[in-house]
Amino acid sequence: MSTRTLTLTAVLTAMLCILGPVTLPLGAVPLSLTTALLMLMGLLLGGGRAALCCAVYLLMGLVGLPVF
Repeated sequence: MSTRTLTLTAVLTAMLCILGPVTLPLGAVPLSLTTALLMLMGLLLGGGRAALCCAVYLLMGLVGLPVF
């Protein structure tokens, strides 16, 4: 992996940790920023590397970090 890809992966994973619990109450169903960020990850990194970001995020939660 290149330095650019590793940096984007780390930054987008950090953004997912920060924006994950944030919801926007727009009507009956609140909008989560997690979904929008996952789409952004897919556009910027591609499917495989976006899945890597999600796996890192899930591993951080499984280890016990308060990211959920």
